[in-house]
Amino acid sequence: MDFNQFKDMVDALDGVEVCLPQDIDDNEHDIHLDAGTRVVHGDEALAYFRVRYGISGGIDPNRTRRQQAFIGSMISRALTAGILARPDKVLSFMNAATSSLQTNFKGIAPMADLAFNARKVGADNIKFVTTPWTFSDKVSAGIEWTEGVERLWALARDDKPLTAEFRKDALSAGDGTDGTSTDPSAPGSASATTDGSSAGTPRESTGPDGSGGSDGLSTSGREAAGLCT
Repeated sequence: MDFNQFKDMVDALDGVEVCLPQDIDDNEHDIHLDAGTRVVHGDEALAYFRVRYGISGGIDPNRTRRQQAFIGSMISRALTAGILARPDKVLSFMNAATSSLQTNFKGIAPMADLAFNARKVGADNIKFVTTPWTFSDKVSAGIEWTEGVERLWALARDDKPLTAEFRKDALSAGDGTDGTSTDPSAPGSASATTDGSSAGTPRESTGPDGSGGSDGLSTSGREAAGLCT
């Protein structure tokens, strides 16, 4: 992905909502963002997406979480009635998206088939999972995968739903910036408004397979990633 064209995708949606629990002042990279919930555009959106110091503990997996949340917010925004009811907005977003991404599709037809098959997938069913990791002094990056990653790969290879082990740490495209669900297809959730704002409600405490415990990233996990709770 070309990060500069990524900005065009954000702007095609009239911005994406984020929530910062604290001010960010990264003088070395000249990134300054005020705390609070707001819609970001262009350069400010890219700065939020890329910043790593002064938030997320400077740890890459935590920054990945924040980036996943941003992409989820982008998807949720793209699926609102305010965007889908505007062919010009949809076209602008798709033009920006296709110019920003490189794929191995041979043409537009396979991409259209993929979109057609995914049309009924609710935002709350689009999950972002980070590979299980732990701090380590064995590698230069300071972190390494745990054995749980093999179980995650097996689910992906076999096209299986996420198990409770991974759902409990998954972010969703249906999450609001405060971690509540904004997907109208999710149990107990409220619909997003046509302007992209939402009134989310907390998720149920029982997973789709009947297991106990809430799905989604924990409050402490959101705090570590620099996300509002």
